[in-house]
Amino acid sequence: MVSLLALPVSVMYFAFGIFSTVIAVQHYKKPELRECSINDFLMACIYFFCCGAFPFMYGNTGISAGWEDTFFLLADVILYGFLVFLMGYIIREVLRARKNPALKEERSYKRLLEKNAGFAMDNKRDMLRKLLHLIPVGVILIIHFMSIIIAPGLPADLTPKGFAYFAIVTIGYAFVAMFMLAETLRLINYNKLFWLTPDWAHKWFASSLKETESQSLISSIPVVLCLMPFLFGPFTVFVTVALVESLADATASLVGKRFGRHKIPACPLKSWEGLIAGCVVAFGMTLLGFVLVPWDAVSWVQVLVLGVGNALVFAAIDVFSRRIMDNILNPLLVGAFMVLFLALLKVI
Repeated sequence: MVSLLALPVSVMYFAFGIFSTVIAVQHYKKPELRECSINDFLMACIYFFCCGAFPFMYGNTGISAGWEDTFFLLADVILYGFLVFLMGYIIREVLRARKNPALKEERSYKRLLEKNAGFAMDNKRDMLRKLLHLIPVGVILIIHFMSIIIAPGLPADLTPKGFAYFAIVTIGYAFVAMFMLAETLRLINYNKLFWLTPDWAHKWFASSLKETESQSLISSIPVVLCLMPFLFGPFTVFVTVALVESLADATASLVGKRFGRHKIPACPLKSWEGLIAGCVVAFGMTLLGFVLVPWDAVSWVQVLVLGVGNALVFAAIDVFSRRIMDNILNPLLVGAFMVLFLALLKVI
């Protein structure tokens, strides 16, 4: 039975799905922005999945119905309280613009693009982007080990896994809510509401966006959201997908830009050096995932096969993905491969 206390957060994410759909439709109507609409539509689908999945998030954690309701209520208070807090920044911008109407032009998206040269990507900005993508996996691991440490002090009907899921999902959903609010103001109605975004959002976009994202949803959001489906499977798979997603692509990009000398014919913008580095890291992160979260049901021979498979999946995405951002494809396809392989082994 679905707890009614889960519905407020589901409604929030349903609204995010609607906003993403509206943005996608607006982009599709303009030929020069039509390519952006593909990722926007995919993001809408992911939001709708997170909307429907949230009420069932604790189904395999072993916690009692009472703790489920407690966690859902806490998530409602935290996420909606956070949104109310963020809305205060927007109201402040409205009041500032009433006193000084020129602020709308000064804080426009066009002006931000001009100040930041259209978000041209230099090595410093690229390094910062990649480091920011490490935050989700870092949070996941910290919470996982924290839940193990506090396990002896938890009530009998509250498992460490249940506590970890609550913390991971709530932090992840709050992160996405913050940036989806800013993204909606940035993109909806062709950037006309961007002046409402607070200063922190301007700084974030200036440091994180790249040219290809100037009119599409920022890639930081799928880094978090595309992990959510794998919370319903073994936790080892979830952690491994997060490690591969966060580190393999970052390594491929950084190595390719610094040491890449031999271009890949099928993808001239990328190099063999970067691709090989990304594959090696994808393989290594697979092994690390099973070290950090051991799973006795899977042998190390099978883990090695998973590592090779994840490296090949990563390589295929890196070479052949053109129109869909890799921060969507990497977690979804790497995770899907792992689940399918383990299902064939009858481990899950």
